[in-house]
Amino acid sequence: MPLRHSTETALLLVLALVIALTGILSSTLPPIPAGGLPWLLSMILAVAYPVILTPLFRARRADTPLRTMHWYPAFILLLWFFLEVFALYVPSAQVLQQYFTVAWTLPAVAIGIIALVVYCLRVIRRRIPRIAVMLLLLVPYAAVGMISARGAYYEGEIAAVLWSGDWWQVFGSGAAIPSARWSLAGKGTSLADLEASEDVSEERWRDKLRAAERRSSREADRKSQAKSEGKTASAMSKASSTSSAPLWRQTSSAPAALPSSGGALEVIAISMIALYSGVLHDRARRRSC
Repeated sequence: MPLRHSTETALLLVLALVIALTGILSSTLPPIPAGGLPWLLSMILAVAYPVILTPLFRARRADTPLRTMHWYPAFILLLWFFLEVFALYVPSAQVLQQYFTVAWTLPAVAIGIIALVVYCLRVIRRRIPRIAVMLLLLVPYAAVGMISARGAYYEGEIAAVLWSGDWWQVFGSGAAIPSARWSLAGKGTSLADLEASEDVSEERWRDKLRAAERRSSREADRKSQAKSEGKTASAMSKASSTSSAPLWRQTSSAPAALPSSGGALEVIAISMIALYSGVLHDRARRRSC
């Protein structure tokens, strides 16, 4: 029996949510080796998701692209692990890892959801509602991710809930990120005052928090400067209008009486003489004719 339209729509929407959740997990995972166990658990869940759905796909003869896209969350986590291990041996590669996880791993999440949108465009079944829901998911995700990337520390709060706490000791991890690091970043204490840690993964994690702290500081300075410039311009405008008001009233007031320009009687007399001479000349010309 083929896959029903409603079932396919539900699978696509759930997959979009799983991709978004995987992006959040990837951006909050502690660095390797401290993040080894959290990454392994996330990877198991990401692989189990398409494996559980495989019998359904086979029984309902689902499209091959739909089956393949269900492995995309596992691919995101695998790429994160590769970049982390590569950064351990090549410190300059940390930039790639930072770009990959920026704004809640927004580049990878956007690519995955756009791929789902392209798939919806290729099939005739329920294009508009599927694409509309996916865009409604992607736009807020991107907006909140960008806000977090500008120093809101949402990632730190989520990581403190997920990867910190005594419950990790049940699995024998012993390498989870202490919540104190996140409290430093969330309460405004400067990480630059901390001494260098002997743990490489801890120091790399502090570098990420310092970078976020610097971005937040630059943004606050920019807003403060713009606010001060706006106040200065407003004060200058008010001072200019106040100083120019008396001059405007003085120059625009009309005088009590217009001054005499002189020579008015002379002009009138000359005009009368010229007119009288013209009349006499005209009479003489008519007599001679």
